[in-house]
Amino acid sequence: MTTTPRNTLLAAAILAAAMAIPAGAAIFKDNFQLPSPAVTIPEPGAIQYTIDSGVINQTRDVSISQMALVTVGDGQLAATCNSSATGTVILSYGNWYGSSFGSLSDYGDKFRISTAGATGNVDATVTIWDNSSNTYKFSILLTGGTQQEMQIADFLDTVSGSKFANQAVDAVQLTLTFDGTSSASAATVTGFEVVPEPSTFALLGLATTGLVLRRRRK
Repeated sequence: MTTTPRNTLLAAAILAAAMAIPAGAAIFKDNFQLPSPAVTIPEPGAIQYTIDSGVINQTRDVSISQMALVTVGDGQLAATCNSSATGTVILSYGNWYGSSFGSLSDYGDKFRISTAGATGNVDATVTIWDNSSNTYKFSILLTGGTQQEMQIADFLDTVSGSKFANQAVDAVQLTLTFDGTSSASAATVTGFEVVPEPSTFALLGLATTGLVLRRRRK
C-alpha cells in the first residue's frame, strides 16, 4: 500500500485553503511604482498622475508643503522635512465626483501603511469621504521598518463622532505630517493599501492539514 508524502499533503491542503478564498477581489493598493524616471518634487509643489495598472487604477494627486524633498517612484515615497518646520505630504485617491471606490469592504477591512524607515515625528492620517460628503479620520505615528494598520471600523466622523459603517466611498486621502521642530524628520513609505483579515477558510484549511499529518504520524 502506498502512502502520500507528507509534503504533498501539506501542499494540497494549503492550495485547497487558498482556493476557498473568494477570487477576483478588488485591489486598493499604492506600491509607489512609476514608469521611469521616478518623480522628484522639490518644495513647494504638486503633481498628478495615474497609478500603474494592477493597483488602484485611479488618479493620485500628490501635494507638499514645507518639505525639503519628496521622491515618488521605484517602489517608495521618500520625504524629508526642513529643519524647524512642520511639513506635509498629501496623497489623494479618487475622482471626488461620486463613488470612486464603491464600498471599502470590497477591498478589505483595514488600511495598511508599510515603511522602510521613519525618523523624528511623522504622523500619518487617513481620511475617508463617503458618498454623502461625510468625513472620517484615523491617525497613527509612523515608525521605521514596519507595517502599521488602521481598522476601517474605527474611523470616526469628524463632526458627529460616529464610526464608519461601510458606506460607498468617493475619495481617500493619506496625509503625512512631518514635525521637524528641532531637526529634520523623514520617512520612506513603501506601500499604502486596504487589506482583509486572514481568511477563515484558509485557517480551517491549515488546521485540517495539521490533523491529517498528525494521523499519518500515528
